[in-house]
Amino acid sequence: MLNFMTAYRIISLKQLPRQLIKRLLRRIYTMAYVINDDCISCGACAAGCPVEAISEGAAHYEINADVCVDCGACAGTCPVGAPNPQ
Repeated sequence: MLNFMTAYRIISLKQLPRQLIKRLLRRIYTMAYVINDDCISCGACAAGCPVEAISEGAAHYEINADVCVDCGACAGTCPVGAPNPQ
């Protein structure tokens, strides 16, 4: 299966509009990540998200499941491992 970063690079090289890229990636990857209570609100996950699916919530950062493309970039950048597959 085509992994997320390869798909992202291929699509990005085509210079397509950002919204179209997000829609294409959502069709490839449908499972969203969630951030658990271990979150220390450092913002590393939000900075590492290629589709900007993460925003600061009341208690900790939150992932918008409609935008998340299940790439795992947030889990790779989080120092405490708070993002997990749903």
